[in-house]
Amino acid sequence: MHEIVTLQLGHCANYLATHFWNTQQSYFTYGEDTEPTPIDHDVHFRAGIGAEGIETYTPRALIYDLKGGFGTMKKINALYDIDEGQRDKNRAAIWNDNVIVQKEPEIEVHPYINSLELGTKPPPLTTDSVRYWSDFNTLYYHPRSIVQLYQYAVNSTVSPFEDYTDGRELFNSIDKEYDVLDRDIRYFAEECDQMQGIQIFTTTDDGWGGFASEYVLALREEYPKTELWTWGIERGEKVPMGKRISRAVALANTLSALVPLSSIYVPLVSPPINILKFIEMDSTSQWHRSAFISTAIETVSLQTRMKANAKLADLSATLNPSGSRNISLISMTLPTGSTLAGENDWRHGSMTDSAHVADLSWTGNRPEKHLFSSIMVSRGIMEVDSRPRKSEEYAISQRRDFHTKLAYPILDSFPNIFVGRKDSLSVVSSLRTSSAATETLRRIRDTVLHYAPLDDRENLYNELSGFSSAYEEGWDSGSDSGEDY
Repeated sequence: MHEIVTLQLGHCANYLATHFWNTQQSYFTYGEDTEPTPIDHDVHFRAGIGAEGIETYTPRALIYDLKGGFGTMKKINALYDIDEGQRDKNRAAIWNDNVIVQKEPEIEVHPYINSLELGTKPPPLTTDSVRYWSDFNTLYYHPRSIVQLYQYAVNSTVSPFEDYTDGRELFNSIDKEYDVLDRDIRYFAEECDQMQGIQIFTTTDDGWGGFASEYVLALREEYPKTELWTWGIERGEKVPMGKRISRAVALANTLSALVPLSSIYVPLVSPPINILKFIEMDSTSQWHRSAFISTAIETVSLQTRMKANAKLADLSATLNPSGSRNISLISMTLPTGSTLAGENDWRHGSMTDSAHVADLSWTGNRPEKHLFSSIMVSRGIMEVDSRPRKSEEYAISQRRDFHTKLAYPILDSFPNIFVGRKDSLSVVSSLRTSSAATETLRRIRDTVLHYAPLDDRENLYNELSGFSSAYEEGWDSGSDSGEDY
């Protein structure tokens, strides 16, 4: 079935992945009269048995967060819960004396989640009401998916989880005690018929960068030939200079560790570099920022979960044929404000001037026109055009890329950031291997030269210089015919 296992490392990553999973659930079709979906749900979902023999279908996901990061989400949910009487019997079997339970004050369940449980119409979500990523989560997860790390707390001012070294030490201490791969990921990996890869959502400029670096190293040693796709989130909001420098150094360390180990590494800047004027996005809201980015990720990765699907390895080969340029930049093309609010259908034409490109990675390389092989999904209807198109000559940057087109479903859990769109939005997203990455890699490298610890400075500088030189102007695109696929 070519399954994909997902790792979600940290609070920012869980906001992004929650939008991802909500979208996957929206592709399910029910009833005999509905057309079959083109999506192969077994790629990302697993069948199982819950409490009292109930059949379950839950994401192949491991969700890591710090103390307090899960909000009202419980490890044991309604699919796997037993009644209170049985729970009391279990306690009595373990303890001879009376049990005194001490609990922290419970967080009030969001009205949106309550409405999902009751089957009533959910109230609208707002930036003020969304406190945690679990406030807009619409799925149940297997209890093994939930991994809370109690050594640090979310948004702690006393002991913040911001340092790269703290993340490495946390992973190694847990791994020494439990063997993280054996305890957590092996359960999901070994039940796959033919696992095609692992995708990792992680923050890269804080402690989670160090945690992810050690985790991916362990994964690469255990699964040397498995595709590892890393979606690396960089927090781009304005912060004081001292914090900006510490984040840059953490990012440099994370890139140094993750890029060589990942099949494809995609940097994601949150909030994006250029927020289009007609997008009503609150850049201070994690819910908003992650929703915008998830739209592009869903579009470019759609091919890997279709019944006639491309594999992660196929996309890696397209983006990185030489094997030495595995940093891919992501961008998203949207119609203009006037078109956004009206009827818009790109199914039977190429991109026109009535479109804007939003860069979600480091820098932008915007050709005047997109020529693409497209996959379009709308309400279970699929159209695929896989013919290779001739790539134009670009003066700014040589590149290899692929584009995917999707009628992105706008759900109740999704913020109203696309003005005038209540149902779906036509999106064209692109992943590209481009020399546009050079400038940012050099800037990060130069920060290391001035601010990284002396013992690490030379190694980091040399590694980042090596990454940068691979994308400099004039590298061979690897295509003698001038065509991208």
